[in-house]
Amino acid sequence: MDKSKHKPTHRRSLHKLISTKRRIGAIVTGTFEKYSNGHILLLDVKSAGGKEGNIWINARATGMIPKLRPGDRIEFRADLFAYPKKDGCSSVRLEDVREVIVYHKVY
Repeated sequence: MDKSKHKPTHRRSLHKLISTKRRIGAIVTGTFEKYSNGHILLLDVKSAGGKEGNIWINARATGMIPKLRPGDRIEFRADLFAYPKKDGCSSVRLEDVREVIVYHKVY
């Protein structure tokens, strides 16, 4: 079975961009959902590669991101890398998050 057909469009697009294993810098926007073990979950994510329902930002890449509340929109520049997953598929990892802008949700 071709697992790439089951990947979200954004990851397929990003994987094509970085299939040479080189670093790609991109501007990424998304809506903060929650923290989990130091990682950040973003929903409604957009970048040059397309749109994605959600993306996790690894805890190692979150150092430049201020405290967020659910619903906050965030925009940042990050380096994108392809990486192999345990199930044999490949996905995209966000690293070196920088130039962060937060648009806090008004409660």
